[in-house]
Amino acid sequence: MGRLNKQDCQNVMIMNFITLDLDANAANVLITNANGGPGQARVTPIDAGRKLPTPETFKRAPNSMSLVGTPGDGKFTDNDVFLLQSPAAREPFSNDIIAKIKQLDANQVVQQMRATYDGLKQQAPELDNTVSDGSLDMVRKSIRFLKQAVEQDPPLTPYDISEIYAKAFAPVVDAQSPQEEDQAIQNAVRDLQAIKANGGNDAITQRFPPYAVNPNSMTLREKARILAGQPPINTKEDFEKYQYGEFQTSLHDIQTYITDGPERITDELTRPYSKDNYKYLKLLDEYKREGGDQMLKSLIDCDPTYQVEVAKPVADRNNWTVIGYAKTYYAKGGTPALIKLVGQKTFDDDFRGKGISVLKEGLEKAQKEA
Repeated sequence: MGRLNKQDCQNVMIMNFITLDLDANAANVLITNANGGPGQARVTPIDAGRKLPTPETFKRAPNSMSLVGTPGDGKFTDNDVFLLQSPAAREPFSNDIIAKIKQLDANQVVQQMRATYDGLKQQAPELDNTVSDGSLDMVRKSIRFLKQAVEQDPPLTPYDISEIYAKAFAPVVDAQSPQEEDQAIQNAVRDLQAIKANGGNDAITQRFPPYAVNPNSMTLREKARILAGQPPINTKEDFEKYQYGEFQTSLHDIQTYITDGPERITDELTRPYSKDNYKYLKLLDEYKREGGDQMLKSLIDCDPTYQVEVAKPVADRNNWTVIGYAKTYYAKGGTPALIKLVGQKTFDDDFRGKGISVLKEGLEKAQKEA
């Protein structure tokens, strides 16, 4: 990772932020001169299939814009956001990039993108209705956010900014006026700066027994409040009771994320705290953050296999062997790549309707043989 050119990495990360890319994994960049010295491997973005999401799609899976874990040297996983794992993601943007961001005119960028899109549709009519007005409006909001983010002192790193996209950008997406946008942006930046000033994730985990809490599963507002002592939280049960109340509020729309699964929500969101119900709401919250059933369906891209996996309880379909394998399968090309390698008949005979582990392992074997 240290061989990657820092400027290239930060340029691509900025484009991913502006276009709200929900799929910036390792398969979506081209690395050239990979055997060069430090900073000599060049990075070029490829595959824009999940850039420019609709507001609804973005809000189903904002977590896709940041890392599952905490970045650091020697840490790498191939189904996580690739460039956010690079050293360049943990350093502030270069002065050159900051200057270019400050020069951006959000409205003008969107006008140019819309004009380009209109031209593309004339050349390729099949592209009609692939980019929505809501998608372009999110580009405008994203640029307005970035212009404020690079003004911060102390400066924010790309990883810091990705955390806002993942855990605090939905209110910006929902904002109905420039004033509401500015307020949502200011709230997010304020919470992030408070978290950094008060010790960050390390300060949270140090207050609890090992593995008792996972800061990466919290919103920025939750982390900022806990670190500020509002409310005072000193034990694991204090934390669970606080987070339980947050779950009961944030999961008001959970049924839209488990449309095809076996779960049916009755009174779970109004019950008094109990450890069992806390664990269940926590599972639902984690699955919602991943994007729910519809995101799982898009990752698998084979309806008979999806029906096999979505019939499992949420605890099973949200674990590594389902959603983790689905992410890896998608990142390696997914169902289209498998069909291309083995042929439609073999896919239909040997893979269609089998579990995602079978599809993933079949794709990996076919790619290795190819």
